[in-house]
Amino acid sequence: MTCILVPVYLDTNTFTFAQIAVTQSISGTGALRIGGAFLARHYPHSKTIYVPSPTWGNHIPLFKDSGLEVKFYRYFDKKTVGLDFAGLKEDLTVQQIPFTFCAIF
Repeated sequence: MTCILVPVYLDTNTFTFAQIAVTQSISGTGALRIGGAFLARHYPHSKTIYVPSPTWGNHIPLFKDSGLEVKFYRYFDKKTVGLDFAGLKEDLTVQQIPFTFCAIF
């Protein structure tokens, strides 16, 4: 299984393939732990990571153990039992979250 950390930009013209980091992992949980440690150690812009609400129970302790502050963005709409696309877009706008954020999708 491969974990790929990709910066998310609203303007894709600012994205270059030199900004992709790839590491090998034997599991999804291991990939998250490696990714969290990498971001905490090498990403100078932010020590905050945004995860969907709700998220898997292991996401929060993994990222906190890596030294990251965990915040949430809307993802699930209980009324439709589907994606809360409007909430997701609103939460992940530059006005709500700094431009240098990292998020797990």
